[in-house]
Amino acid sequence: MLFYVTSRIFPGKTFVVVCDENDTIAHAKAHMLHILYELGRSDLQFRFRFKGEYLKDALTLKDYGVSDNCVVEFAPLAKPSAAISEMRRTSIYNRRHIGGDVITALEAEVKIFKKRETLLANLRVVLWVLGVATVCAAGTVYWYSFTWQSIFFLFGILKIPSFSRLGGFVGRTGLFQRRFAAIFSVMMLLNLLASVILAFVSSYIEIVDCYIEPGQLNTTAFDEGAFGGEEIGVFYGCKHQLWYSAIYFALHALVVFMAVVYSVKLWYNFKFEIGTYIEPRLIESKNIHKLLTDAASSRSKSQRNAAFELNNLAATSQDNKFKIVSEGGVQTLISLSLSTDEATQEYAVEALAELLTIPAIQDQFVEEGGLPKLMALLHAFNSDVVNEAAVAISYIAADNEAQREAIASHHGLEDLCHAVRSGDVDIMCSVAGTFLDLSMTAASRSAMVGTPTVAAALVQLSRCQHHETQRLALQTIELLALENSNYILTDRSLLASLLSIPKNSNDTKLWLLAAKIMMYFVENSEGCRGLVHADGMVEAFVEFGSSSDEMLQVVMSKIVLSMIEAKEHRSTLVNIGFHDVLTTLRTCVSDEGAWRNVEQAIVLFGSSIDVGMSRYHSARSLDSDGGKRSVQPHHPHRVKFATPD
Repeated sequence: MLFYVTSRIFPGKTFVVVCDENDTIAHAKAHMLHILYELGRSDLQFRFRFKGEYLKDALTLKDYGVSDNCVVEFAPLAKPSAAISEMRRTSIYNRRHIGGDVITALEAEVKIFKKRETLLANLRVVLWVLGVATVCAAGTVYWYSFTWQSIFFLFGILKIPSFSRLGGFVGRTGLFQRRFAAIFSVMMLLNLLASVILAFVSSYIEIVDCYIEPGQLNTTAFDEGAFGGEEIGVFYGCKHQLWYSAIYFALHALVVFMAVVYSVKLWYNFKFEIGTYIEPRLIESKNIHKLLTDAASSRSKSQRNAAFELNNLAATSQDNKFKIVSEGGVQTLISLSLSTDEATQEYAVEALAELLTIPAIQDQFVEEGGLPKLMALLHAFNSDVVNEAAVAISYIAADNEAQREAIASHHGLEDLCHAVRSGDVDIMCSVAGTFLDLSMTAASRSAMVGTPTVAAALVQLSRCQHHETQRLALQTIELLALENSNYILTDRSLLASLLSIPKNSNDTKLWLLAAKIMMYFVENSEGCRGLVHADGMVEAFVEFGSSSDEMLQVVMSKIVLSMIEAKEHRSTLVNIGFHDVLTTLRTCVSDEGAWRNVEQAIVLFGSSIDVGMSRYHSARSLDSDGGKRSVQPHHPHRVKFATPD
């Protein structure tokens, strides 16, 4: 597959990287490094970013969902403005310090590929020389050698791979390059053996067996007149052809030997690919002590590079995580996360998030006072920093029940609410997950109920267009309502958010959560009054009632029954057309208990208000005149209530 790489550092340029979906990010970066080498910027350290997420070197393209024709962003280690100015300066520091091993590996690969180009070009020349020699073979004593030489020549000239260092292998012949080199080497060895034997045989006949004793002359084998009739050793009539054959096969053996040497070298050279040297150096464990020393230096560039490398190491394996912690890396990363350099701050927070995936490290992090500083990062101006901080906090809340109370205290809830106001979908999703985890513990749940800003934040989260965020927020609201049912009544905008869910989402699971929360409204007189007078209530209830989800039908039937049982609201319900809700529910419900609730609601609705009764009869007559009951099930034991006059 191939994907495209864009960057603000190289405006107007789009790079193409060809990889397999199972290749690591480090392998893809190796391809990009070769492109940068041609641009003279191989020393520029960078990362890939896809869908707002930085890609870790040790993971694969498939892990991040990078598929064919995707667009990946090239993100330099420094921020764009700093990177552009850095491009105008010398690269001596990068070569001697951070990244020097990678550049050395890159130069080694470039050298290999340049050698491959030279070997293939030389082998192609040798092949054409052999092609000319193949034609000349017809004039030798052993003219039939023309046949195998032709086969060898045609195989070589047709199957030799086409390669350039910039474009790589081209065409189908580049798919099996090592197989070609192996087969062609065997062919040339056989050809070499044949040429040596034929050259030796031709020379032997010329030197040893070309003379005969006097008296054993064969007049058919020579022209006596040509030698003045003297009875001396007479050469066969093929003298010149034997000399030609001996010289030809000797020279041919020399050329074939060159072909053997080139093909064997190519067979060895073909085992190297882009990333053979670079990829291990991008993934391998660095000297953690040296990185932490660089992080403690006063040079901002050293700190940035150290944070970058520590982040990559933390993402590689659990062993590296524990090594970083054992070397005192937690405090170092906490200090770097408070750096004034945005890039350093971002890499450090991301590294902390990687470390905090391990519960044992979470305890040490909290003990060393890292949690308040992590919460403070939720106020950062850089949304990437806020997002990584929110992710790190969500790890602690999910895995460590003992630390949830610590998160809820010391203004932690206010910090989380502030992060929600950023409006970033990723941040909101992480915070919503954290709120749900906190609501699982009694102490932190009580703290959330006692914090007014949490209610506003949850309402904002419930309005998010991201369904997972909505689900987490609604589940949290339901749990907090169990703690204190009056809690959800403090923010009237919550009701509007719940009623808008059917319009904005087709997820019946979200509908069910919203309906369960509305149950708390109808159980409270003030909440029920607010629900009755809420804008769009009838339309939303019709949508809820038309669902085929039986659990949702049961909940909605209880809600409408509770609303109608409150006599003070019946006239209002009649005026706003609540009979449409009853008709929809009566038509669609399939659960026996829900059907009983709806029938009871209809009886109460019709027995109390004459106007409501007339509208109800109108709806019944519409049904009997051809109204469709597309979802109504058959219940032979269903109870039919008599309609009062």
